[in-house]
Amino acid sequence: MNCPLPIDWLDYLEGREVQVDADLDAHLAGCRRCQALVAALKERSVGRMLAPYQGAPLSLAPKWPKSTKEEASAGQIWLTLESGTEYASLSRQLVLVLGARPEFGTTWFSVAPLTTETELATSTDLLLGPKDTTLVVPLSVHFRLQAPLAREQLRAYVGETTESGRALIGEASRGTLIQEHFGSAVVRNGDTRLRRLKPMRESIAMLGSVYDAALMTAEEEAEELADADQPSARADLVTASKQGQILIFQLKRVAAPPPSKLALAAQSTTLKNRFVTSFAGESERASFRVRLELQHPMQASEVLVLFVEHFSSSGHLGLMRAALRKPNGQLLQSSAFDPTSDEPVIVASGGVGILPSQIEELEMLVVES
Repeated sequence: MNCPLPIDWLDYLEGREVQVDADLDAHLAGCRRCQALVAALKERSVGRMLAPYQGAPLSLAPKWPKSTKEEASAGQIWLTLESGTEYASLSRQLVLVLGARPEFGTTWFSVAPLTTETELATSTDLLLGPKDTTLVVPLSVHFRLQAPLAREQLRAYVGETTESGRALIGEASRGTLIQEHFGSAVVRNGDTRLRRLKPMRESIAMLGSVYDAALMTAEEEAEELADADQPSARADLVTASKQGQILIFQLKRVAAPPPSKLALAAQSTTLKNRFVTSFAGESERASFRVRLELQHPMQASEVLVLFVEHFSSSGHLGLMRAALRKPNGQLLQSSAFDPTSDEPVIVASGGVGILPSQIEELEMLVVES
């Protein structure tokens, strides 16, 4: 067999459940390279707690002081609700608050889970050093498991990022941070890191189900509102542009195009993407396929952007506007744009107040140029 990864040997040394213990024993007995690696790992582990915070008994967890705060804010580190609440058998999770926004009558905080098991970090997980937070321990931020939580789901404040930590997170969000600040890429099937992250994924998914329920309720209410007020809603759309509409095309929400193999692999370790939705429509005059993306969600800089992936028409139609309705009935409408251009179109910005996954229908309004 090929030499196991260092993380496999860490599992082996910490007595975790490893399905190939017998194979590891046999390999270690005949491989001098791995014998040296295991000896080094043993030496490094002397005097430190091998058991991780995530999933470890609370008696072994780091003793960080906890306090209550009225409000949470970006950069703070919280513990979520623990077992004994409505989340049966759910271990509390350490999370970093990334931003907040009001929606569905409450404030939702976008959070990413943290763990002290930095050896589990993959190429999408940011590594923070002891000086980057007030917890003074190495941490990894798992951005791909980001989820919205209500304030009531954040139980105890335990710390926050320092100036250096805030700088790293800002660069990571903008995509300008160099790769050495992230974990190593997943390069083989059965990577042990993914198996060991399963409890964290399940905890975040259960916590995020509160938002999912609120989203479903809002969608049902929006459908009822649309059914009750459909004539007047269309009248508002027709008169919304001062330049005067000459044609309206209705686009319905459709499934996204088949993802690549890499995207399929990513989907197996993340929650449903609520921030991207595709729409399509076809008539005798024109055919459309567009994509709506909410960029920088739950931040002051969030923006709802339209991308025209396909457009064809039987004749020249001129400039268009994209229009949609929020669950509360408010109309959002873009400025006039050329549908044949590859340029993205801003539909709304700064406190958009709606997710692409909430939108069932999009209208393309042809206007006089």
